[in-house]
Amino acid sequence: MELAMGAGWRTYSLLLSGEHPTLPLAEVLAILEAEGVPFEVLSRDGRLVRLRAKGLLDSIERRAALCHMCCAELASGEGGAEDVLEAAKGIDWSFLDGKTFSVRVYKCGALSRVSGASLERAVGEVVAKRSRGRVRLLKPDVEVVVIVTSKSFSIGTLLFRVDRRGLAARRPRLRPFFRPSSLDSKLARALVNLSRCRPGDVVLDPFAGSGSIGVEAALLGCYSVNLDLDEEMVSGCALNMAFYDVEAGDVARADSLLWPLREQGVDRIVTDLPYGRTSSTHGRTRLELVSGLLSLAGAVLRGGGVAVFMHERGLEVEDLVSDAGARLIDQHEIRVHGGLTRVVRVVAFD
Repeated sequence: MELAMGAGWRTYSLLLSGEHPTLPLAEVLAILEAEGVPFEVLSRDGRLVRLRAKGLLDSIERRAALCHMCCAELASGEGGAEDVLEAAKGIDWSFLDGKTFSVRVYKCGALSRVSGASLERAVGEVVAKRSRGRVRLLKPDVEVVVIVTSKSFSIGTLLFRVDRRGLAARRPRLRPFFRPSSLDSKLARALVNLSRCRPGDVVLDPFAGSGSIGVEAALLGCYSVNLDLDEEMVSGCALNMAFYDVEAGDVARADSLLWPLREQGVDRIVTDLPYGRTSSTHGRTRLELVSGLLSLAGAVLRGGGVAVFMHERGLEVEDLVSDAGARLIDQHEIRVHGGLTRVVRVVAFD
C-alpha cells in the first residue's frame, strides 16, 4: 500500500471518461501544462490516473471534456476488495470527526464478484469505527471515493465532479445551425485543450464549419477567429456563435490557404480538416490542405505556438510537419466507423 504524502505537493486520483483510450489523459495533462501546474504522473490503470501536482487542479474542473472527477488521494494499492479494506484501515480518518460522510465505489471493469454496494458498506464500516464522523448519504460534508480497476485501487476524498451538462447542451443537433459533419462539442473542447491555450489567447480555426471549435475556445476565455470558404457555413457559424452568446470572436469568409491575418498574430490553431464524401475540399487534395495549413501556421503563429489538426488516416504528414519547422508532440487515432479513422496531430512551432 502507498500512502499519499509530500509538502507542497498533493497526490490526486482522476477518473477519466471511457470515451477514448488515449485522449482523456492527454487532455488532462495538456490542461495542466497550459495552466502552469507542475505535475508528475504516478500511474495509469484504465480510467484511473494517479498523479502528483503542486497546487490545485481546479483548472480541470473548469476545462475538461473527458474527465469525470478528481479526488485527493488518501491511499492506493493493488489487489481486490480485501486489499481495499486493509488500505482503508491504515488511513487516519480523524479528519472526519464531527463531520458527515458517505462512501462511493466506482468499478472500472473490476471486482466482478463483489458488488459496489457491498464494498461501500464495508469501507463505510471501517471509516465509522475509526472516526467520530456520521454517515449521511445525501449531501455529506465529505464524500469518500474508492476507484477500483482490474489491478489497482485508489481511496480518496472527492474534490469535484466535472460538470459536462453544458457540453451536452451544445451537441450539434441542438444548435440552430447543424450539418451532419459538425464536430461534437466534447471532441471540439478536447482538441482546444490539447492546444494548451490560455485565457486571452487568439485561437484560429481556418476550417470553421458550423463553429464547434470556435464556440468552445471562446467559452474557455480565448478570442476565436473562425474562417471558412463556404458562405453557408460562415452564416451558420455566426448563428451558432450568437446563439451561445459568444462575443469574443470573429467569423469571416476566407480561402483556407489564404488567411487574412497578420504574421505572428495567432497563439493557437485548432481545426478539423474536411473529410468524407460530404465535405468539399474545393478542388484541393487532402495533402495539399495539410501542407498549406502547416506552411501558413508557421507564419501566423507567435513563438511557442501550437497547432492541433485532425485528418483522415492514411495521409503521410510527418515530412510536412518537419518541413514547416514544427515538431510532433502528440497524436491520437479516432475510429469513426469501419471505413473511416481520423488522426489528431498536435504540433509545436518553437
